[in-house]
Amino acid sequence: PPRSTLFPYTTLFRSEVMRIVWDKGDVKVRDVYEELRLRRRIAYTTVMSVLRNLHVKGLLDQDKEPSGYIYRAIVSDVDVAKGILDDVVEKIMGGRVEPLQAYLDSYRK
Repeated sequence: PPRSTLFPYTTLFRSEVMRIVWDKGDVKVRDVYEELRLRRRIAYTTVMSVLRNLHVKGLLDQDKEPSGYIYRAIVSDVDVAKGILDDVVEKIMGGRVEPLQAYLDSYRK
């Protein structure tokens, strides 16, 4: 199926940044930047802004170190996915779980 256009690019990008943090644990802006740079052209300041915004939204912890900020996830990927799925069921599917269950049952990666 085609990639969803419901979620704006910024949401998908934040999700990609969070995936890097979940996979690596404690990260600096440079760590995330270098990982993303392997996939696309990206500005260092963009990565810095996204990490800061994720901290403000309560998804990341931020500790000041002499060499810069260290970021770590406060919430797990499973908890974020559950929250997203709750929103999808309630706001998009009108409370109907069955179509999503059928899709997930047939989903293959």
